[in-house]
Amino acid sequence: MPPKIEKEAPKESADKKFEQFANEATKEALIIIQKNFEQNPDPDSNLDFHNTRHTESVVQKIGQILKTMQGGGVSVSEKDLALAKIAATFHDTVQNWQEQKILDPASGTEKIMRQRVIGQNEKDSIDLAVEFMGSINQKEKQDVFSTEDHEIVRQAIDSTVPEFDPTQKTVVQPNLKEMSHPVAIALALSDLGTAGINGGEAFVKEGSDLFREENLDIKRVLKSDRELTDAEKEFFRSRMIAWSKFQPLFAQGRKNLLEKEMGDLPEKSKENLRQLFSKFDESIKIAAQKASERELMNFDQLLADFGY
Repeated sequence: MPPKIEKEAPKESADKKFEQFANEATKEALIIIQKNFEQNPDPDSNLDFHNTRHTESVVQKIGQILKTMQGGGVSVSEKDLALAKIAATFHDTVQNWQEQKILDPASGTEKIMRQRVIGQNEKDSIDLAVEFMGSINQKEKQDVFSTEDHEIVRQAIDSTVPEFDPTQKTVVQPNLKEMSHPVAIALALSDLGTAGINGGEAFVKEGSDLFREENLDIKRVLKSDRELTDAEKEFFRSRMIAWSKFQPLFAQGRKNLLEKEMGDLPEKSKENLRQLFSKFDESIKIAAQKASERELMNFDQLLADFGY
């Protein structure tokens, strides 16, 4: 057997192992998410946005992003791809929240919102990912995943901690740094990447899903089947219209931040990523069109359009 084949065979075997472990991680994390956020006996705990569909979308995008970086000169190993998949699939496995009551100044009416425990959720999700990697080490009776690998996954999930930037009118990720590991950059970009990568229809749908998830009072009253008052209908309608009008601004903010969030990646990788994130303008346009259409809808039509 030629020497070259002898050298490459072990690497090929190791690469297949990493792929296998990443697939196991995906299976385990999706079971957790499905059980806790889609099949929970408490209806308030079932989530319209932070569910298996979102996680699967992030897993798909992180692979696209890392391979796009790789094509521009960033060193991305099969192990990096596995770590990225593990981080992506576990990044939202914990979704603890609190009920938040807010007085709406315009109407004088109280609204009830879902307030995620931001920061702690990500830390707890990191713990689950590290626990999974530890279980693989125990099963394989060797350090398949090192302390450094744990740190890469920790940094990646931590990079998804969100914060609202009123100047950009969008969500930013303050833990994402210029010198962050490529896996962390890829996860941060993929978590908020729908407007740039998937385009307008997907972006509008995600926005509607998130609105339903966050606005607990609307969700609860619609599930109760009681008759809404005209005042309630107008209050809910005004919030849906305001959300729709904000969506194009959100997408524009994400477009504005792309250059900064690519950090110190090689210029060729940045150019490749600009091409991958080519659908911002489409998302902005379609979101603006959707907002205009929704202004003309009656309450029942608006509910249906938001996916209620």
